[in-house]
Amino acid sequence: MNSRELVHAVFEGKEPPRIPLLFESEQKTLEHELGDAVVIHAWVPRWGSFLSKGGPFRRREGGDLWEWSEGLDMDEYDWPDVDEVVEETMNKVEEMERFTNDRFVVFEVLGPTEQSEFFCMPPSPIAYPERATYPALSRHHFDFSILTELGPRRGRELYDRCGAYILELVKVGAELNYVDAVRIADDACGHAGPNYSARFMRRDYLRWHRKLAGEVRKRGKFTKLHADGNLLVRNLLVELARCYDSLHPLDFAPKATVGDSLKWVDLIVKARKAVSEMVFFTGIPIELMFMDDVGPQEVARVAEKLLRRHGSRRLVLTDTHRPFPGRSFGEAGAMAKVKAVLEVAKAHAHG
Repeated sequence: MNSRELVHAVFEGKEPPRIPLLFESEQKTLEHELGDAVVIHAWVPRWGSFLSKGGPFRRREGGDLWEWSEGLDMDEYDWPDVDEVVEETMNKVEEMERFTNDRFVVFEVLGPTEQSEFFCMPPSPIAYPERATYPALSRHHFDFSILTELGPRRGRELYDRCGAYILELVKVGAELNYVDAVRIADDACGHAGPNYSARFMRRDYLRWHRKLAGEVRKRGKFTKLHADGNLLVRNLLVELARCYDSLHPLDFAPKATVGDSLKWVDLIVKARKAVSEMVFFTGIPIELMFMDDVGPQEVARVAEKLLRRHGSRRLVLTDTHRPFPGRSFGEAGAMAKVKAVLEVAKAHAHG
């Protein structure tokens, strides 16, 4: 059973002969070498520049929120043709195809919530290289969240326009023969719960996620959501389980210490009881992987507790996020922790 078949078995609810792994990284050669899955990022290149320059609907520093929301005109931005956006994005995707051999391939797009926040984000206060590393996806000030309350009509118009582009990217990605799953990366929560109103989450967030996941399923591929924060609040996890086959990273609580990470595992187990059929991609806190005062056996302890309490069904053992900017799993300290996790996974193998 090769890596691709192994992850398919997990999605099919079977007991895998071993637990599949994913060490997601910007370094795709390393990601391919270390794990059973590869994530291909289909982010719109031109909208990535908003990280450094700010979005077209950003407000002035210190500007009045009400005046900003009232004065926005969605047609002030020169919206590109959908086919043009899809083509330029897929041209970048083609560069990643060489990493797909015998791996479970996840095609990732940024969801409409994340993309709408990019359109409203301020310029970066620091010099930022214009390349698609996205080290600060949460650097925005949640101005789009504010817009959904102060100017709900304009907020919905922006959201629907972003969603229309993403929908077409999702359709194209799901048609690729080597793609096994489509992941929508669309943060909407912090550790306290949703950063958006219950009305927005019900009327717009879930509406679009049902639509995006539906298009993936029509094409016979698995669905996956990447969403930070505590999805246990407002029963959001259960709602999302009606849309998606799998979820990453289950970032329900802070994991800045080994003790916090061990408590976090308890929340994953709680979530499993609420959504028995979802595949969970989780288990390796990225914070611990790059802390010099945390050793390999402490990271292994967290993974061991997860596998013992959760079990190997419906699980892909993976890092909660990619390595921090400028860091790599290839570093000696991080690689020692990777190897420790691999040993834990090996000890829980059935084959």
